[in-house]
Amino acid sequence: MKLTRFVSALLILVIVLLPAAVCVQAAFNPNEVYSSMVAMKSKYPEGMNWDNSNEYAWNGGIFAVGFGCAGFAFILSDAAFGDLPARMLTDFSYGDVRVGDIVRINGNTHSVIVLEKHTDHVIIAEGNFNHSIHWGRKLSRSVIESGTYVLTRYPEGVDTDPPKPVETVKPFTDVPVTQFYADAVRWAVDENITKGTSATKFSPNGGCTRGQVVTFLWRALGCPKAEKQTNPFNDVPSGSYYYDAVLWAVENGVTEGTSKTSFSPDLTCTRAQIVTFLWRTDGAREPDSEGIGSFTDVIPGSYYFSAVSWAVLEKITEGTSKTAFSPGSTCTRGQVVTFLFRYKAEK
Repeated sequence: MKLTRFVSALLILVIVLLPAAVCVQAAFNPNEVYSSMVAMKSKYPEGMNWDNSNEYAWNGGIFAVGFGCAGFAFILSDAAFGDLPARMLTDFSYGDVRVGDIVRINGNTHSVIVLEKHTDHVIIAEGNFNHSIHWGRKLSRSVIESGTYVLTRYPEGVDTDPPKPVETVKPFTDVPVTQFYADAVRWAVDENITKGTSATKFSPNGGCTRGQVVTFLWRALGCPKAEKQTNPFNDVPSGSYYYDAVLWAVENGVTEGTSKTSFSPDLTCTRAQIVTFLWRTDGAREPDSEGIGSFTDVIPGSYYFSAVSWAVLEKITEGTSKTAFSPGSTCTRGQVVTFLFRYKAEK
């Protein structure tokens, strides 16, 4: 009995004397937080429909459920921080705001989440921006400082590691090697299918026009010539970069004009349109089985129904969620070159 009491007392003494350092949490790295958030782009792409009917149950603990813009911010927050509890800062400065923090702006009407922080501005992601998801908008320091509150998942007193340079596909600074489109961008540039929007920017989240999409597809196939050089469109001038591509695409049934005399090369291309172009290029074969799974927004009888089924079965693309393909959402530059890259890999 005496021995047992002695051992118990010794254990208590050891526990009391353990250094406090063993309980200190490791510092957070903004690059890891950033990578966890942008990894969600494939599931929640630019232009995906998102409004106050969309909701999400948050792990942060302050608000049980977020709707619209708050719901989307909560999704990215959980992707980065898991089950860590959130803290609300109502008296804050710009220096208190960190990557992964949620800021309530516009007179307490809109929630955004910080992707990047710079000296005089932040780059954000947001839901319910014109009823859709948007990545990459720039907000000034003053807009952030005038926010109502900040929701942070960083524990109090824990510092963040200094940001480390993000490895990108050269020469672009906006194509991290960890993104789903990285290999496709490298391939598209190497094969002269497209270039960047500047010497250092590819703009993977920017939209693609009808003229650009048919040109990328045409170049990927080796720039085939149309047999008939007849141009019925008054908005496709001779000498334009898309002239030969449009004539080829129309002659081969890849696409049509938006009217008998207009092609509308500057109209933004949707996800449904690009997979339909690829499907028709492949011969418009009816898929052996239905590949749309549980998509509720791919309507039987729609012009893109068979194309979406074919694209999913061929592993060219997936839905934006388990139940949505988002056929009407803008197809971004990153998505377009990825679809082409995967299509060519199957040939």
